[in-house]
Amino acid sequence: MIGILTWLGFGVFAGGYTAWQMAGRDMGLILFTLGVGITGSLVGGFGASIMGVGSMATFSLFGLLFASLGAVFALLGYRKLIGA
Repeated sequence: MIGILTWLGFGVFAGGYTAWQMAGRDMGLILFTLGVGITGSLVGGFGASIMGVGSMATFSLFGLLFASLGAVFALLGYRKLIGA
């Protein structure tokens, strides 16, 4: 459970940081940016647990790494889609 909470927290951080860095380009969709960060983080974290390098039940550095990469790629894809 703590692993999922860590992924959620990192997703919120990644989405918030991206929204802050690109202020004005979101057209008022800061919550959507946070959601994209959380979604990417959860997908990356679950991917790590499926590959056996992370765990949903405990904190894992590999799980955090995959969650952060998932959030970054999701946010980059979102930025490409909106043209920012």
